Amino acid sequence: MRAKFLFWFTISVTASLYGAMAVWTLPTIINEAKGLWPFDLRLTGYGFDEAREFLAALSDKGADFYLNVQQRLDRYFPFFLALSTGWAIFLLTSDMAPRRRTLLTIIPIPGMIFDYMENAHVAGLLTAGPNNITPQMVELASFYSRLKSGYITLAFVVLLILGIKWWMQRRQENGV
Repeated sequence: MRAKFLFWFTISVTASLYGAMAVWTLPTIINEAKGLWPFDLRLTGYGFDEAREFLAALSDKGADFYLNVQQRLDRYFPFFLALSTGWAIFLLTSDMAPRRRTLLTIIPIPGMIFDYMENAHVAGLLTAGPNNITPQMVELASFYSRLKSGYITLAFVVLLILGIKWWMQRRQENGV
């Protein structure tokens, strides 16, 4: 019973952090950047010119908010996302061989690591500002953004497939 409570608590924390970013911090940053999307939402990456354009459009207040509010939430979100996704995968793979179950369960971990790497490099871009960034800085930040997006997508695809499999098994067991 305690494990079930902890699982749902983890899901709730993850959803709350995501909700805060989706309805508060990211829209605030978009507004402070004259409608341009923050680095965190550019899932396919961005180039040097795009990064400079965003940083030039971002107000000082927006840059401060990005660094001190959005990035503070994003210190916790990658961990809770990986934990809740991995835990859900673990629960949905109870009928699998231990090695396969372990491999599927750890799929969210690279997404978490790359999200933290992205956050560190985005902080560097925000601190440097539009006139002091280098192509190498942007290339690394964008690289980690793409890796984060790819691994998080992979984790969700695995979770979706396992969820469908679980649902179909339950329907079959209930004669539906």
